[in-house]
Amino acid sequence: MKRLIPSPAMAVALLALIVALSGSAYAVTKIGTKQIKSNAVTTAKIKNKAVTGAKIRNGSVSAAKLAPGVVSSGVGTKATQYDTFFLLTDSPQMILVEDVKVGRGQTVMATAVANVYEMAVPDEITLTKALCQLVGQSPDGGQSVEMSPLMSVSLGRAGRYGQVSLTGYHRPSKAGEWRVFLMCQKSGDNALVKVDSTSMLLWAVRP
Repeated sequence: MKRLIPSPAMAVALLALIVALSGSAYAVTKIGTKQIKSNAVTTAKIKNKAVTGAKIRNGSVSAAKLAPGVVSSGVGTKATQYDTFFLLTDSPQMILVEDVKVGRGQTVMATAVANVYEMAVPDEITLTKALCQLVGQSPDGGQSVEMSPLMSVSLGRAGRYGQVSLTGYHRPSKAGEWRVFLMCQKSGDNALVKVDSTSMLLWAVRP
């Protein structure tokens, strides 16, 4: 049988193929951060959502490295009320109110906390509940907006204590002042509900 001897051109082509493949393997296994030129990888070359929070080392991104306006800080106000209120009826009563200045396109965030107690005959079992909600409104008297769900706290016995904790938000249609109310009412039996040590924090942030 006649042995097949490659021509010189074929030998050169095979050698070039071997070199090319070995070079690619080297590139895959050997290229690291030291081999990448500074500023070679730009934002345009990074796929959207390719860099997530899990891929960023803790402490590697400082405030100095962030562009202005990337992370917005809120301007907040706080209201605290130590007076005591008694919920006498099933109608909502205003417990606390506070205003915050809102810029164009900003969202109002609000949190509120209140302590509630049932005032009834000792050892009497009742069906009394305290109901509270955050409601917002522009100071010029526009239509009110429910900023949080209605939270219900079951009491059920004289002296029983509960705590209301609410969080709500709303994005006004225009810039200006925004007013937030903490509204509470009672439901159930004829027992009184006492509300005290209330506090509310408001701040305006960009979405």
